[in-house]
Amino acid sequence: MGNPPAHPRLDGHGVLGFDDGEHFARVVESELLHGRAMVQAEAALAMHSSLRVHIQAPGTGQRLDLGARVVFAQAEIFGLEFTDLDAPRKELLRSMVATAQAAESSPPDHTAPDADAEPPAAKPTKVTPSTESAPSALAAFEWKADQLRVSDPGFLLALYLQALKGPPLDLGAPQPTGPRSLELHLGDQRGLVEAIILEGGRVDIPDPSPFVPLLEKQTAALARLLAPVGLIDGTTDIEAGGLAAELLPTPKSKPSPGDGPPRMPKLDGESVVFERMRDMEHERDVNVRNGGLFVESAPLPLRRRLSLRFRIGGRDLGFALEADVVFADAGRVGFSFTQPAEALRQFQRAEVPASKPRSSSQITTTDVSRVSGSRDLPAFNGDLSAPLPLAKLLELSKHSIRSTERLGRASSLLLFEFLAREKQTGVLEIHRAEGTSCQIYFYQGDVAFVEVKPFEESVSLGRILIAQKKVNETGLREALERARGSHRLLGRMLILLGIIKRGELVAALREQCRAKIDATFGWSAGRYAWGPWRDPPGEADLVVTRSLGVLARHVRVLLEHTSGRDLELLFGSGMAGVMVVQDLDRLATTLQLQPKELRFLELQLDGKRSVHDAVTGSPIGRLGALRLLATCLALGLARFTDDSQSMDLEDSAGPASGSKEADLEAQLQEELTRLEGSNHFDVLGVHWSSHQRSYREAWERRRSAYDRKNYAEAPEKLEALAAKIRACIDAAYEAIKSEGPRSAYRRRLFDSTERQYAADMLVKQGEIALMRGDRVRALESFETALELHPSQKVKALLTQARENR
Repeated sequence: MGNPPAHPRLDGHGVLGFDDGEHFARVVESELLHGRAMVQAEAALAMHSSLRVHIQAPGTGQRLDLGARVVFAQAEIFGLEFTDLDAPRKELLRSMVATAQAAESSPPDHTAPDADAEPPAAKPTKVTPSTESAPSALAAFEWKADQLRVSDPGFLLALYLQALKGPPLDLGAPQPTGPRSLELHLGDQRGLVEAIILEGGRVDIPDPSPFVPLLEKQTAALARLLAPVGLIDGTTDIEAGGLAAELLPTPKSKPSPGDGPPRMPKLDGESVVFERMRDMEHERDVNVRNGGLFVESAPLPLRRRLSLRFRIGGRDLGFALEADVVFADAGRVGFSFTQPAEALRQFQRAEVPASKPRSSSQITTTDVSRVSGSRDLPAFNGDLSAPLPLAKLLELSKHSIRSTERLGRASSLLLFEFLAREKQTGVLEIHRAEGTSCQIYFYQGDVAFVEVKPFEESVSLGRILIAQKKVNETGLREALERARGSHRLLGRMLILLGIIKRGELVAALREQCRAKIDATFGWSAGRYAWGPWRDPPGEADLVVTRSLGVLARHVRVLLEHTSGRDLELLFGSGMAGVMVVQDLDRLATTLQLQPKELRFLELQLDGKRSVHDAVTGSPIGRLGALRLLATCLALGLARFTDDSQSMDLEDSAGPASGSKEADLEAQLQEELTRLEGSNHFDVLGVHWSSHQRSYREAWERRRSAYDRKNYAEAPEKLEALAAKIRACIDAAYEAIKSEGPRSAYRRRLFDSTERQYAADMLVKQGEIALMRGDRVRALESFETALELHPSQKVKALLTQARENR
């Protein structure tokens, strides 16, 4: 009495044992089903190490194999976090609890044995897997060449459930690895399943349907197993052939379109989702005909305007309609269409589009397999021109493309803005002179997928999730290893492991898309080509990203590096003008405004105050307010009330006279002083542990900002300051472009501890790049690590990476 409950014991072979069935049930309910456990281990476990744990149900032959990570260590007590505990495995745990309790509660038989009676059936016994390194999920099977002989129907059901979920089964399969046809044996029943044998004896079964005929002939045994845990009604007599509907998670047949009363559509983001065609037709005849629409949704602000898309199930109807929120109560939201006649016309013409089957690993927000060519532009191509300077970018509408006729040269940003504005569907290919290429897949003006070659680690999904603090290096490494072994996408594997949620993956994929496109906006030389839609490569994740959000990210990043003085010069005479917001709700959604930013726009931009007065005393600061207003202007979300009022950008784009000339001189002198006091890496704007290939590009980019032609008409003293800045940049590049001087310079700046730490990080990045198949990134990481801290390990890794072509 009073003693704390005993922890389960973990022996040296990874088997987790329990005192009795009651102890097992208590630990399962309080810890295991929540993905964790406190255990008493025979041998010490290292923090953050991974291991396989074999959960042994007392009094039975059942055992469940789980992956775990050590998250706590004190004396002999260790905390484990399970990494692959999914819903089917939780059900197996509950089943094991019921079986263990049933075994303990069965009264012993004290009657004398009958000599003529058959001997009692032997209790299930533990079957040792074929290899110690790959223990089985449950001990009830045997391998014979390409035959998997199963003695327990419950174990076959467990295999089926796990195969449906997707992770490879840890069955200790005989080698070699590769595709193979396996014979399933359950008693005298046989079946054939196609499988892929992976490293470590794991088995991937893409299509588990051959399990079902075998299981349907074991209905009585499975009913006895699942009834105690409430998965089926134990009084039901399940006939052969009905098992899939009662026990197995196969999709039930959908009702016919006429079954049941009409159902209200649901709002998913900005998509209205109907379950059936009949539901859409009912809404059309009752509400859309009167200019409105009702949906199931959480409350939305009244008068908020949305651009609604419409789906039946997972299929997009191919049109969007503007609507205002006019009602919100009791779980319903009512919309009023801004163009009722057009809304009714679109609904009357709507049909459920045919859609190609999707991979289960794809995450889609719209059906990009259905594209309409009625408004698509014919193919065209041309040369890339230099990016727009910031001054012209803030008046994008004046410089945007209006037609493809005689379009021979254009910047990638202007091309992107034109295709988005025209709501085009197709593929834009941009090829940079240096060899980099980017393919942007447009669907009705938004971005469905982006592919960049060669692969860039900085915009990889793993790097983005780490930057967003959704995953750490350990979790990423584990997911990469498992994804490579199971031929699944990284994002899908992270979800299966429970490391991230589906919504977090979608957000990261959208950020990855924006980052890839943002890099192309800086390309100044190369070729572009526009063509019709085609399927993205391989098993691509398709997550539609709003084009306006891509442009917003680009503008905001540029303005983050622009000082308040430069912004005032850009606004010029526009500082005395009056600005108003075009669409506050759309602006707030696009820019994801903070409450203070939204309050500034609502209160300060009242149509009466000048820009100068509005930003003075702003709740987000003068610089923050100027950056926000510049972003709104660039995206066309705000304008000057007087159309004749101009920001005088053409005058402010180059060196000015008078007081502006004095400001520019002070700015150049400040930059020169900063460069003279910085090390060579900071002068070029690169990290001291970056690869040497990035130095030339950084030198060209920094030097172009102070190029002689930019000061051709400037006073002599401004050109002299610019020349000194160019000299500083040139001297920095010359000093570190060669390996010998660069290594010596690093040793003067950074001690051995700093260099070794940076080298270790680069080695980890290189190993991750190899796992992803990015050999170029791996070579760069190992080469730089060898420069920073030479060692035999790094030399071996570099040699191996160079040889594995």
